[in-house]
Amino acid sequence: MLGMDHGEDLAAVLCVLLGTVIVVASIFGSVAVAKDSRVLLICYAVLLVFLLIVQIVLVSISYAASRDFLPDSLRQGLDDLWDLQHEGNSTLNTYEEWVSLPSF
Repeated sequence: MLGMDHGEDLAAVLCVLLGTVIVVASIFGSVAVAKDSRVLLICYAVLLVFLLIVQIVLVSISYAASRDFLPDSLRQGLDDLWDLQHEGNSTLNTYEEWVSLPSF
């Protein structure tokens, strides 16, 4: 199975499922506006709040999981981005200097 574990498969399925629900919800919202129905618009607003809560929960779960179980190779790659040897002509250093410019 291409070297993916069950957690990555589950995350991929959840992302596709959440994307599908968002597309269906947007179509539902368009229909509600086209019909100018107050009840459908209220249902659409409740659906959006529900989706927002689901996204916040998924982000918090993924943050907690990645903080504790981040693979060593990925952790090493992220550490290398901020390594001291990358000073000078690195793209990351350019962005860091750009972000830290004082505002006038």
